[in-house]
Amino acid sequence: MKITTSQELIGWHRYLEQLGPRLTGSEAHQAFIEFLATELTSLGCEVQRDRYYFTRWQAQNWSLALLDSAGNETSIPCSFYYPYSGSTPPEGIIGELVDCGKSPGNFQQAAGKIALVEVAVPALPTMLFLHPTKFAQAQKLPKLLRNPTLGSFLTGPNLAAAKQAGVKGVICIWSKISAANADAQYLPFTTSYQACPALWVNAAVGQQLKQAVGQKIRFTLEATLTEQCPTDSLYVVLPGQQSNESLLINTHTDGPNAPEENGALGLLALVRWFKQQQHQRNLIFIFATGHFQLPQLGKHGQATSTWLAEHPELWNGQQMRAIAGVTLEHLGCTEWLDNRALSDYQPSQQPELELTYTTSPMLEQLYYTALLQRTKQRVLTIMPINEIYFGEGEPFYKANIPTISLIPAPNYLCATPSNAVIDKLDFDLMQQQIETFARVIKMIDQISTSHLGVAEPQPFSLVGSVFRRMVGANQRH
Repeated sequence: MKITTSQELIGWHRYLEQLGPRLTGSEAHQAFIEFLATELTSLGCEVQRDRYYFTRWQAQNWSLALLDSAGNETSIPCSFYYPYSGSTPPEGIIGELVDCGKSPGNFQQAAGKIALVEVAVPALPTMLFLHPTKFAQAQKLPKLLRNPTLGSFLTGPNLAAAKQAGVKGVICIWSKISAANADAQYLPFTTSYQACPALWVNAAVGQQLKQAVGQKIRFTLEATLTEQCPTDSLYVVLPGQQSNESLLINTHTDGPNAPEENGALGLLALVRWFKQQQHQRNLIFIFATGHFQLPQLGKHGQATSTWLAEHPELWNGQQMRAIAGVTLEHLGCTEWLDNRALSDYQPSQQPELELTYTTSPMLEQLYYTALLQRTKQRVLTIMPINEIYFGEGEPFYKANIPTISLIPAPNYLCATPSNAVIDKLDFDLMQQQIETFARVIKMIDQISTSHLGVAEPQPFSLVGSVFRRMVGANQRH
């Protein structure tokens, strides 16, 4: 089974590198969507589009500079900007630097000033939000997980409270994470527009700023708000011989780097393959937009939830009934970790843990069967717990569709370096992952609906439910 080649995947990712961050609704994002539409059309597919409009926030320029008593300025390095936070005039704003403590921050003392708040990336018990399946093989779930993506929206500052207190701007200090890991992280990506400008700095810079409390600082974050910005989701239907059942295969197209999100390239290779194969079910490939602006473009959760809401005839039994959902995200990721001292950021020389939701015993069995031909793998099958289901497979599960969802979570998932993180990808691993899912889809297509099972209920724990409420509260900031 030759779905694609490492050379083709490298070429596609070089294209992503040239595009740069494909943030929702940006020119780079739209160019990628058009690339996918052109490629799908060239395969003989009828490409369907859903167009949405939203208010897009885009940063152009950001910086910090300390002022001495004579008005001389010393540039202070930033790790990155805080997405959808706010904006300043081009010349920035000047205010006294005030230490507001640890996140979420005591902002009352910083009215009319620049607030400094420390955001620690916590080492969280993994059992709070990931639950291994009964038949999980080989890999063990780490006891603790420290990840900037999760940490940013769980322990990040309350910018709404800062705005209400009259704070002019917020400087967020990454802590419990190395400077290299913190660099250029587009985080958090789950918040709506806050109307309070904020920037990130690393721990060392944060200590320097704490020593400068009481001094004036120039804070600059130029950004624009574009009303009615268009963005498109795409989908194609490959008709099957059994026309009243469908198999949904999805991912999203927006993201800050190549692995977030390269699942669309995996789907493109799969469409090309299955276009030449006979299959019983209708195969519906969904390339959703909006994952990086869920407050505006996600209905009841992830971006694919909007597609489900707008196309019930393709999955809920009106014309077709979905018998399973398959999700590909973050292909080819290798593992990079901070050292114990949080002073260095290095590869572990193994693949990132391939977290894969399998929400029925039969789907899990099929997945492990499909893995038998792999030479590279580090797979752990999991179940959602306490209503926490990461990634674009969540809408399928919430619609009671049994799912298989690949969702590795590397530390660099939301980083925006100039090389689009392709230096941290293993293209042989990526090729094998795509071929694994081709086998999974083929096996699902050949099994009777009654044997596929249903989406099993989630495990529950009281401690985990408290954690879930914490996650929800922070996502509403």
